[in-house]
Amino acid sequence: MSERSFSSIVLGAHPREGRSRRLYRAGEVSEVCGDLATVRVDVDDSGQQVCLQGLQVLGPWAVQPGDWVELGYLDDSPNSVYVRSPLFSETRDPALGFKARLTVGDWDAVVDVNGGADYTSIQEALNAGHKTIYVRKGTYSLGAIGLVVSGANTALVGESWAETVLDFGGTTGYLNISADYCMVRNLKLTGSQNTSYGAVRINGAYLILAHCFLTDNYRHFYASTGGVSQHCLLQGNLMTSASGAIGSIQSSFSRLEGNAFVNVSERTLTANGTALCVTGNFFRAVRLDTAAITLSITGNAFYQGRITAGPNVRAAISGNHLYQPQGTGIEVSSDLCSVTGNTIWGPTGRGVYVTGSRNTVAGNAIQSTATSASAIAVTGNRNIVHGNQTHDSGNYGVHVTAGATNNIVANNVALGNVSGQILDEGTGTVLDNNVTS
Repeated sequence: MSERSFSSIVLGAHPREGRSRRLYRAGEVSEVCGDLATVRVDVDDSGQQVCLQGLQVLGPWAVQPGDWVELGYLDDSPNSVYVRSPLFSETRDPALGFKARLTVGDWDAVVDVNGGADYTSIQEALNAGHKTIYVRKGTYSLGAIGLVVSGANTALVGESWAETVLDFGGTTGYLNISADYCMVRNLKLTGSQNTSYGAVRINGAYLILAHCFLTDNYRHFYASTGGVSQHCLLQGNLMTSASGAIGSIQSSFSRLEGNAFVNVSERTLTANGTALCVTGNFFRAVRLDTAAITLSITGNAFYQGRITAGPNVRAAISGNHLYQPQGTGIEVSSDLCSVTGNTIWGPTGRGVYVTGSRNTVAGNAIQSTATSASAIAVTGNRNIVHGNQTHDSGNYGVHVTAGATNNIVANNVALGNVSGQILDEGTGTVLDNNVTS
């Protein structure tokens, strides 16, 4: 745990008065709800007694009496004072006098592009071997040089995911995480036009990319292939406005969870890997494309987006909601996949299209496909289609096409489909207990 004297702490210009910020010691702390608290400060770092009451905490910090905090202002009103961050707590040493000890995050180094911290450059802090680095608000212009995290067990955390900006300036620069056991959190990454790696390259194992804002990049991220990136977590990120593909995660034993991918026109996100889990994400105008190995795609919401499972995939696609997919909602050209419990409304193509064999399509609800598009179409062999509901499609509720063999179509409800409810043009199809009127 690092220590530093008050004389070495420089916090930059005061936002209103143009003087150095001071540290204040928190006195009484009144918890209101969760991370929200009101705080009284009772002494500044020069030892002067003060009495500022009713200050509101800004940020997810657990402030304790005795913590050293800094103050900020929301506007020019004197009533807008808030606690900016509880970065320090007090220790006493009879020989050394007052000291300040880092408590939140236990940062090895603080970076501030405007000065007043340990470094003005993130790369300098990384090159110096620091493992926990806190990056204050500001725009860090990185250009084509980019940023390289090459030391294992490194945590790089921004003060604000909207205002701590890594700007690659329209160049091919990117953030290259090329070590294991690293975390990048709470940063904004923008302006990377690298067509291979995007704004972030994940090139190690046991990595976390969380609560970041990636926008206006050619591609947002790339997780390396060949077993290099494993056991990775991409969680709670917001990714908008990719001019190329959204990204590529070719990572085994990894998880893509709770992210939002927002685009105006369709972009592709490639997700491949052994035991890869894609769950709880929001996709707007995104095609989730899988082409290899095993994965679980569960509980995601798609708006004008869709899912494709290519050859050599062993996928469980369940519990997703797809609204107005631009094309076929879920397309499976592999074997031994399951498509279960999904809801698909208003695709411009088929609802579910199966061209592979030995797949299970069960318990899905599909409504209002486009003209000449069936809710469920099967062209492969030995597939099971059961317990689905298909309504108001532009073609058939279930269509087993010519050349398909030995499929089972049972216990489905098909009503109000324009061309008919169930059409069997295959060979050896088992039709049983379907409801068509």
